[in-house]
Amino acid sequence: MGQPLFSLLRPAYENTPELADLASQVRADRESNGNLERQIDFDNGIARELSSLRLTGPLIKEIEGLLSLSGLDLGSPLFDVTKPQNPDGQLSPSRAVAQAEGAEQEEEEEDKEAAPRRARPRTILLAVGVGLIATVCMAIFLISDRLNTFDGADRISELLDAANSLTGDEFEAVETKAGDLQDWFFLKHGLEHYAVPKQFASMKTVGCRVFKFNGATVAQIMAIADKEVLFYMFPSDDLGIKVRDGKWEIVEDDNWVGGVTGVNETCFLVAFKGNKNDMKAFLAKAGR
Repeated sequence: MGQPLFSLLRPAYENTPELADLASQVRADRESNGNLERQIDFDNGIARELSSLRLTGPLIKEIEGLLSLSGLDLGSPLFDVTKPQNPDGQLSPSRAVAQAEGAEQEEEEEDKEAAPRRARPRTILLAVGVGLIATVCMAIFLISDRLNTFDGADRISELLDAANSLTGDEFEAVETKAGDLQDWFFLKHGLEHYAVPKQFASMKTVGCRVFKFNGATVAQIMAIADKEVLFYMFPSDDLGIKVRDGKWEIVEDDNWVGGVTGVNETCFLVAFKGNKNDMKAFLAKAGR
């Protein structure tokens, strides 16, 4: 006894809800409805002819072999040769149940794939640990940076930044030693806060001037060593600068670097174009 060649698909999906609206629109038009009815009659005729075809066991095995060689899925409903459709084109109850179970299984698999993956506890602990380490490092950096600064360091940075606009014409030519200019500044400008550290007292000067900066009177000297340097002197309290006598603090700007120390109540600043390492080497050499 032979078996149906294959199950037809059109009768199965002809009455599906997705096509209900479209079918209603087609049947509302007389001409379209006529075309549809003729097509359905033609399809049904083909379906009846195909449904009447029967295959014997040897032929079925031969077709299965050919399909397996071509890589097609023998389990697909298109190649179900064991369970024919009902004559009216509807799926048999067993076929419908099987397809419903398959659809439900596919939905469950999709839900599993769509579910977000939860991070492992070890990964969470690692992320928290990295965050804590970063926080501690930042705190250490901020504390260290604070310890390496002093009150009024921002004023020194402003003075260094202002040095970028100097042309040299602002200075009055005075060639002598830096330690011998106290009388010149007092007689010329009435300046009383003049103090130069001993290591710079013998340095040759080429120009001097006095100017106002944030309300403070600042004495400035242009001197020559192995490079061109600037000396600044002003009362520490006038600019809110607190630095211990004899201790050097280094402030680095974009182009200039400055070394700051206290001499009695006077703030002394030496500056030149360079970086912090250049200033350290310069101060070490001058202190010999």
